Amino acid sequence: MSFNLQQTYSMAASPIPPISWEDYSSYIIQEYQDLLNTNSDEQTMQDFFEKNPSFIPGAYGLQDKTSHNPLY
Repeated sequence: MSFNLQQTYSMAASPIPPISWEDYSSYIIQEYQDLLNTNSDEQTMQDFFEKNPSFIPGAYGLQDKTSHNPLY
């Protein structure tokens, strides 16, 4: 049995590096404050949280468990 092991693809260039936590947090906290100050509706808030899940508490905090556990 014979296999053709020639490379038939090329690697893509490296993508743009991710934003640092310091840059992200300073930007997004200001955006969140602006959102709170505009009395946004529920859909606008939901859109914000879907795009920025770091604002949603997890099942495990830094010190202890939160009031909910992960499903499964």
